[in-house]
Amino acid sequence: MNRHKQVLTIGRSIIGRGCDYSEANKLTRRIKWYGAQATAERMTALRKALDAAGLNEVVVEATASDNCYGRTPGYSITLFEPKAWFTEE
Repeated sequence: MNRHKQVLTIGRSIIGRGCDYSEANKLTRRIKWYGAQATAERMTALRKALDAAGLNEVVVEATASDNCYGRTPGYSITLFEPKAWFTEE
C-alpha cells in the first residue's frame, strides 16, 4: 500500500469517515476533513498513529473553516503529505 493510502486509512480510522477531499498542488497534497471536530485528543491520536506507521513527514493541522460548502462552519483537520509521495503506486 502506498503512503497516501496509508494516511487516508489512518485518518479514516481515527476520524471515523472518509475525507472530504484530497488535492495535490506543486508543494504538497492536502487531505481535508470538514467539521471533523479537531480536538486535542484527535490531533494527538493522529500524530501518534502516523508516527507509529513511519509517516513522520505528514503535517497535521487544525484549521478554522468559514466556508464549508453548505456545511456548518467549524474546525477542520487537514493533513499535508510531501510532494515526493505523488509518484508512488
